[in-house]
Amino acid sequence: MKLTHRIEKQICIIAFVGNLTTDAVEEFKSFLTPFVEDEQLLGIVINCRYAVTIDSTGIGVIVSTFKQLQRRQAKLSVCALSDHYTRLFRASQLDKILNLHPLESEGMESILQSFPTRASNDSQTEEADTKISISADLEKALNTIINTGAQRAATSLSELLMQEVELITNQVQIMSRGETRQFMSQLPHEGYIVVVQNLIGEFEAQGVLSFPLMQGRNLIHTLFDLPPTEESEFGFNEMEAITEVGNVLVNALGSSVGDHTEMLMDYQVARLIIAEQLIPLDQKTLYPTIYCGATTHFQATEIDVDGYISLVITKPSLEKIETQFKTG
Repeated sequence: MKLTHRIEKQICIIAFVGNLTTDAVEEFKSFLTPFVEDEQLLGIVINCRYAVTIDSTGIGVIVSTFKQLQRRQAKLSVCALSDHYTRLFRASQLDKILNLHPLESEGMESILQSFPTRASNDSQTEEADTKISISADLEKALNTIINTGAQRAATSLSELLMQEVELITNQVQIMSRGETRQFMSQLPHEGYIVVVQNLIGEFEAQGVLSFPLMQGRNLIHTLFDLPPTEESEFGFNEMEAITEVGNVLVNALGSSVGDHTEMLMDYQVARLIIAEQLIPLDQKTLYPTIYCGATTHFQATEIDVDGYISLVITKPSLEKIETQFKTG
């Protein structure tokens, strides 16, 4: 079983790939426990989109999680169940106590509607995001940083894989959080494999690399010459390989920022998420946030895949880029 999580709007979204059965429930419970006990969280969404098998013990853990959250007036949503398991949950009348939703976003919205004050605060935060103004100089600087980073990543990947790798970025999009949410709502509701890495120090941001699930898998198999597989789960080697690609790309973006602005930064460990969203909308920051990204074509031997790279930058770091880029 592969477990991932992210936190958005004080809701923990947990996704798993594989079987939620007798031999996996202890691992699943241990993973859930910190989030069930976290008083700052409004609730948990369990995304079952990539579940292979859920047996009675797995269902028991989900019901137990619901009861534990209920004790502290938090909420649980279960989303993206297959038709088979949706019928099973309904036949067992579990839909009477559990919030079942076809989409992750609907599961989150159900939890937020139980906390209208929090939803109002989120609306105010998102409105503040739309008020960030970008000067022509800053827009030019961000375009330069993204494109330079992509070129450096292509060079690094070519050396790592000993084959020519080309990254071609489209026009960079610069969006507020609200605009990013609207942009993603227009995309197909498909799974994404997302690598996230935080940059800390004088410059604070989050680097993100995203692929549609199967395209990302095909890219990794071609680049790293991994044997084909019919398994529905991502294997350890696949996870390591795609995380390495994300790590190379985010480090290249960071070095581009550093060279153009002379700001010092460090990199936290990259993490991998299986999600319905192209970009995780982390709203824990108190600052308005800009999402700066571009569709990127990965071209190498026998491969041509579209991914998406982005830097999620808070307003204080944006101001540093504008000042340092002008004087650098």
